[in-house]
Amino acid sequence: MKTTDGLQANNQIHKSKRTFYPNVLSDQELLDVIRNEYIELNPKGCWDFFKRRTKSPSLPYLQKRFGLTFNEILIVAGVPQDKLNFLRGEVRDREYYLRQLTEMAEKLGHTPTVNEFKQHGGSPHHLPLIFGSYNQAVLEAGLVPNQQRAKTYSKKQLCRIYKDISKQIGRPATARDLDTHSDHFNSSAFINAFGGLNQLRAEAGFEQSKRGRDRRYTKEQITQMLISEYKKKRDRLTTREIQQNKNLPTFMTILHYFNVHSLTEVWAEIEGVIAKNHLREEPPIKALGDLGERRVAHQLEYLDTSMYQVFNNITIRHGQLEQQIDHLVVGVNGIFHIETKNHYGDISIDRHGNWTQVNKSSIHPFTNPQGQIDRHGNMLTQILNNQYEVTGLVVFSNRKCRLSGMDRTSLYVMKVENLLSFIQTYNDGHRLSPDEISRVCRLIEQGSVVTEGVLV
Repeated sequence: MKTTDGLQANNQIHKSKRTFYPNVLSDQELLDVIRNEYIELNPKGCWDFFKRRTKSPSLPYLQKRFGLTFNEILIVAGVPQDKLNFLRGEVRDREYYLRQLTEMAEKLGHTPTVNEFKQHGGSPHHLPLIFGSYNQAVLEAGLVPNQQRAKTYSKKQLCRIYKDISKQIGRPATARDLDTHSDHFNSSAFINAFGGLNQLRAEAGFEQSKRGRDRRYTKEQITQMLISEYKKKRDRLTTREIQQNKNLPTFMTILHYFNVHSLTEVWAEIEGVIAKNHLREEPPIKALGDLGERRVAHQLEYLDTSMYQVFNNITIRHGQLEQQIDHLVVGVNGIFHIETKNHYGDISIDRHGNWTQVNKSSIHPFTNPQGQIDRHGNMLTQILNNQYEVTGLVVFSNRKCRLSGMDRTSLYVMKVENLLSFIQTYNDGHRLSPDEISRVCRLIEQGSVVTEGVLV
């Protein structure tokens, strides 16, 4: 019979398959390990590399440590370009792209935008991999980035550009027209300079729009609209999704009514309203917990349903004992039970193994989730007749949460955005056949009291 200690030991065995501990290596030493193993394996892609790797750490660990995508890490590590066989298109050296940018600027008479660079045969998606960002490549080419160039335009020049765009489309340009037709910058540059689109129209000699006066929103109306769209997607909408959504006002209108400068601030307020609405009906912790569980459930929807079965909010029973599990994933490469935490602030573990939460300069002890994970894992192992290994994960779903010192625990701890890649690349040497996956799911369903949102 497998015990909690056995589960911990198995996790430690999986971690100890590597011949080193990555935290004791410098960044350059770790990059050397990644480069050498990548060249040795010559994988077909990212998933193939992490399935076969024996020395390199997991993808979530690398992303957390370097703050880069895997492709970017490979380039920084010095993987030869001919070995980057899963990048789209051929990646050339720095001088090639700098020369390409300079030649385009001379031809156009100004710094090329991303769209212009693409239209003239460039590959803009390669530049961030080599230079860090498109604008950084522009700077290294000795050019002025478009965003900086926009700041040097006077109101008179902006007004002339607005008139030219309006003449081109045959009517006074809207904010969306400016975003579409301006080669230099977006509508926010015009609106910020004149204090609003109607003021710009008046300055340009056009009749002011009456639509805003006859059909004026309130912040409460926009709040309800955003809550409705948030619930449909079960996540935040991007700027592009808002601009394309006919049920919502424009991006700039939303910022105006919320009196903020970024969409992140808008969504933080919207999620606060959603949490407060839950508070009226449910205990505070559950309201916040449910919001976090929905974020995790949304991520799990993107798992390949031919390879994974997902259970959300399931209560399991063995004998007289019951345990509630937030999420359970049964897949070809393992059985994962997930405990979701929606806390925010700085969550850290000190060298003595103590967990703390720092929020707004106040420090609070944070309950170590090890016991909870062990209880869930132990009961699942018994329900599965001690025939299958299970892996416990602790996932923090709040975007305002920062993790540090997680290498000081044997648990797998991560942010929600790293959950999919962890599950998909996890490899402890055991594989489940389709028949085994079906059998495990049947045993879980037989041992469950309440099951909600089973994804099949």
